Amino acid sequence: MRILELVCAKRGAPVYVRSDNGPEFISIALQKWEKKSGAKMRFIKPGSPWQNGTVESFHDKLRDEHLQLETFATVAEARVLLEQWRVDYNEYRPHSSLDYLTPSEFAALPCGADSASLHQPHREETCQV
Repeated sequence: MRILELVCAKRGAPVYVRSDNGPEFISIALQKWEKKSGAKMRFIKPGSPWQNGTVESFHDKLRDEHLQLETFATVAEARVLLEQWRVDYNEYRPHSSLDYLTPSEFAALPCGADSASLHQPHREETCQV
């Protein structure tokens, strides 16, 4: 809830929040936040990860490029190496699905900006949080 509040304070509430049906996403607190923010929850069907392909693609990249390549001696080491990977992924690596912008560059675009070249015809409805 704290992360959602921080993102909404910075970028505004999204029209939709897509998630699975885990208990953390069907809680009473989240239902209250949904009413307060005006955002609508969109749940993927159980056993249907392809309904949230963006997250599944990210998980594949994280697993293939980082988690399966490293053996961590300590939790602290894992945190440092994962943070380095996160910064590279978000700040320096262009993504073809974002018209070769980095995620940070894409996030800096205003929600609802003309995104015809970004292959996301309904960005104003799906600003990611």
